[in-house]
Amino acid sequence: MSSPFTLFSMDRIAYPLLDNIIKSETHESTTSNTTSNSTSHSTEHHGGHEESHQHYVLLALFIIITLGAAIRHIAARFPLPYTVLLVFLGLVIARIFGHDESEQVIPSSFIMLSQMDPHLILFTFLPPLLFESSFALDLNVFANVKWSVLILAGPGLVISTFLTGLITSPVLGHPLVDGLVLGSIISATDPVAVVALLKELGASKRLGHIIEGESMINDGTAIVMFTVMINVALVPHYLETEGGGKIAWAFIRMCFGACLSGLFFGFFTVIWVKRVFNDPYIEISLTLAAPYITFFVTEVALSASGVIAVCVLGMYMNYYRHSISPEVHHFLHQFWGIIGFICNTLIFVLVGMLLYLKNDGSANIENFGSLLFVYIIATIVRLFAIVVCGLPLKFTKEDQFSWKETILFVWGGLRGAVALILGLVTVTKYEEAGRLDVGAEILLFVSGVVLLTLIVNAPTMGRIVKLVGMDGVTESKWVELKSAVLHIDLAAERKISALKKSAWFSNANWEDARKLLPTFTLPPTEKHAQKKDTAVLSRQRFINALRKSYLTSQAEGIIGPRGLHALLHSVHELAFDPSQSLVNEWNYLLKHTLTMPKILERFQTARHAETVNETNQNFIIVRISRAIMHEFLSFHTDVAYGFVVSRNECYELVSEITHDPTIAALLSKECQEGKRNAEQYLKELLAQFPIMIRAVRTTSSARQVLYAQRTAIHELVEEGIIDEGDGPRFIGPVEEGIKKVVHYLPPATATKSESVLHQVDWLSDCKPHVFSAVLNCATKKAAFTKELIEDTHENPSIIVITYGVAEIADSTNTTEEIEGERKGKGKR
Repeated sequence: MSSPFTLFSMDRIAYPLLDNIIKSETHESTTSNTTSNSTSHSTEHHGGHEESHQHYVLLALFIIITLGAAIRHIAARFPLPYTVLLVFLGLVIARIFGHDESEQVIPSSFIMLSQMDPHLILFTFLPPLLFESSFALDLNVFANVKWSVLILAGPGLVISTFLTGLITSPVLGHPLVDGLVLGSIISATDPVAVVALLKELGASKRLGHIIEGESMINDGTAIVMFTVMINVALVPHYLETEGGGKIAWAFIRMCFGACLSGLFFGFFTVIWVKRVFNDPYIEISLTLAAPYITFFVTEVALSASGVIAVCVLGMYMNYYRHSISPEVHHFLHQFWGIIGFICNTLIFVLVGMLLYLKNDGSANIENFGSLLFVYIIATIVRLFAIVVCGLPLKFTKEDQFSWKETILFVWGGLRGAVALILGLVTVTKYEEAGRLDVGAEILLFVSGVVLLTLIVNAPTMGRIVKLVGMDGVTESKWVELKSAVLHIDLAAERKISALKKSAWFSNANWEDARKLLPTFTLPPTEKHAQKKDTAVLSRQRFINALRKSYLTSQAEGIIGPRGLHALLHSVHELAFDPSQSLVNEWNYLLKHTLTMPKILERFQTARHAETVNETNQNFIIVRISRAIMHEFLSFHTDVAYGFVVSRNECYELVSEITHDPTIAALLSKECQEGKRNAEQYLKELLAQFPIMIRAVRTTSSARQVLYAQRTAIHELVEEGIIDEGDGPRFIGPVEEGIKKVVHYLPPATATKSESVLHQVDWLSDCKPHVFSAVLNCATKKAAFTKELIEDTHENPSIIVITYGVAEIADSTNTTEEIEGERKGKGKR
């Protein structure tokens, strides 16, 4: 009996996992008598032409992209979804050019495209589609629905696969294994249109993210399940050879091996991207190459699921998206949106072409009746699977599925690109096994189910959402949207008033002009009463102001990318329940972000670790330790200081956020309390690590100055003071400085007395002989004890606190805590 590892072993070269899905025939078999009539016919008429003009396939690709753009441009005028129109386009193209025996360029290009190797289809289209989906996922929301997603994408898919196979195979007259192949394919969901619709209707984010997360994860599990089932269906004595236990172990190994592979490539990609600043060519190229390399290596070297690996890669890079330069973020999302659009366009058109070309004449009324049966069974099976999978959620912290959510999960389970690709793979694999009729019928059912979900489910999803009452937003959200509409309308009226006073525009037909302005429609509320929770609404506005302030702080260099990531995550947690106190954001940061590693806790009592002299700080171990401490303290001070800065800014906005004095006082109190907690945390860090914090401040100050320089250069270019072509002359050195700051490690040594005194403002303005006299009298003291120096009338002195925190106590026993950093205190 063979080892379970041979289940996905490499037969000839490359593609060990996918080689079990598709085994390409060698070129010697192209003239064999076992080839089907349609294949031999195509080879006879186009084989030689294909050898000499294979580049014609590029023309077909760009024609399809152009036609896809044209269809998208006019798609709003049709009642059918864009993807359905693409399938019809593929059918038309195949009808016109599919059996053209001439050697003209356009027909030949489409025929070559229809004969594309399924390996190439998988390796070309799947990685970018999967990465785009996982990279765009909101991980904050996903983390709160992870168990729902994993249960639906794992056990839920297995239940759907077996039930679909058991029910459909007797009715369709197929062996059970063929029914399981069909079940594994149509169990993969792709509800992109549904998620967009739910957002438009104002449905809960939880609902949309469960549907989207399930789709992303079950793509991987569906392909793994499909791989096993198609081997069982087409490899003789497969079950007897491998055994159920070995197959199950191989299934588990493929999934976990893929997760490790995705984490591995994600880690190194993030490390590389971190060392690049504001270079879209490098950063976007890395995000494009990483999914393909991860997919290929996982399939070839690890015999694991490349789909799961790419999903893990996308989520890992999504979590560390702050590593990508802020200026590249927007273009990166646009880039991947375009890639997803092109891939989906090509896939749906190609499926339409193959539906026509692979049809052997068996598609008749009986087949369409069977198709409707498969569609209905797939819907009922999905309902059963969701109900069963909702039961274990009571053992987690997540809410169980309500009956309303269950209905939307079932009706929103559209099928899309992944199912179509697997359908293409199936027909090729069955054709190689001499069972083209069964493979073509499976492709017909798969494509039919995809089309029916797009034609029936997608257009009616909005009505279903409204029917079950899930389209309403919370009352506080409704008031927020209403306030936005009033603000927009007020801005329009102000502009109209200004234009009417203009000599040139005063005679415009303002009645017609108003007809061109949009009318904003608000979603209904969950409660139709007009009362509103003003406190919750005010907190929500304050949270939005905090989010904007954090982004502004990062744009000004006040906080770094990691600090921004942590603060946005904390404010997102606060936004989940706007009724909670604003102080909870700082409590969340202390619990989940600002934790002290065990190795650094030792330094709280080991004060001598701060006193590093010029000699021993060059030792490699000391430098590594300092680098780790500097990175740790930079992150913690970024978070705490950014928190304080944003609280100061938002505190000034309280009067604009709410006009209710009671609520304003409450928000101000909570804001100030959180700010004091953060300031106390900063003081504790300064007291524990005075020299290291001074080094952190050095790099942070340099970063803010560099960001200010870059902003000034951009303003000069925008105002036309310097030519746009001269901008890089100034921007280049500044951005090099920003990159240098990221990896710069300042010396953690005590500053010399002369340098310290020069940085005291009122001493630096003294005449040279006065400054020299002060310098000659200066003595340095470092103390970690309670009493540093005693200043009396008999012993007058000037004290300069260079770093750390000290208290000044006068004769009345009142104390004033001051923070050292080029601050002087004179007493005479």
